[in-house]
Amino acid sequence: MPHSLSSEVTLYGFTSTGKTSFMYAFIWAGRSCCIGNAQNHSNGRLDMNFMIKSKSHPNWTYPDPEEFHFNKVKATQGRLPYRTTVKIERTPNNPSIQTQLLSCFEHTIALRDQIGGNFQYLVLDKQDGNGTGQIAHIHQDLNLATDILVFLDPNSMVEGQHNLIRYLEHVENDNGKRIALCVTKMEQMREQWLEYKDNPKDLLREYFEHMDEALDIIEDRFGAENVRTFLTSAAGFVDGDRERPNYDSNTDQLLEERLWKPCQILHPIFWLLEEKERSCVSPSEGDSYIGYDLPPEI
Repeated sequence: MPHSLSSEVTLYGFTSTGKTSFMYAFIWAGRSCCIGNAQNHSNGRLDMNFMIKSKSHPNWTYPDPEEFHFNKVKATQGRLPYRTTVKIERTPNNPSIQTQLLSCFEHTIALRDQIGGNFQYLVLDKQDGNGTGQIAHIHQDLNLATDILVFLDPNSMVEGQHNLIRYLEHVENDNGKRIALCVTKMEQMREQWLEYKDNPKDLLREYFEHMDEALDIIEDRFGAENVRTFLTSAAGFVDGDRERPNYDSNTDQLLEERLWKPCQILHPIFWLLEEKERSCVSPSEGDSYIGYDLPPEI
């Protein structure tokens, strides 16, 4: 029987930092992907099937990922509903190995997506229309979350993105939270992506004001091993050399939807999932556990 795991993940970022596009791209990129690693087992290389299903608010319908059209859905549906449930099943694709591998998993992830403007009220000390009620609701979401995806846009002039991270020092950490810092829209910064791909945290320090202190605060709060930075692109690139962004800033849509290939969108969430899986396998299963060895995509 597979291990059944559930997570409550809060999407945490200002307006227009790419939360909705990230999740659309995650569901698209994960619709049918194969995960493996170089570890040799008695039966050879073990690849893993990754399947994702989305179940959302009753008033919001998500199309079959195989027939998904990003531009149309984004134009008509807009942002994700407040809570989207994603189901992930991970099992060996080789039946002869499946009976021997003990680490099969089923994940149920509840993704809570607050409206980005609410976070600006929260961390910039502004007044929201509902007084302190909305702020208290956001704080509760952060406390209840098993993990947090933080969205940071280096192309944005929004002030105080470092305060978004600093605020996390007020969040409870009694359930081993992990914090994935997702730097978004990196297709617009290809040269910087290549420069910082091996040390993405250095990009945060370079392009976001006061980020050194903010990173020190949350690494002290949650543990440096539980905070990781990822460079991501929901739009990806049009060409094989990855020089031309697949994004039109005038229309906020993909240039070539048929060539849509998001970059490193799966990595942050898989990092969260792997830790959950490792924490629940028994010592006897440890040698058979297969992680999410995803290669860098740029």
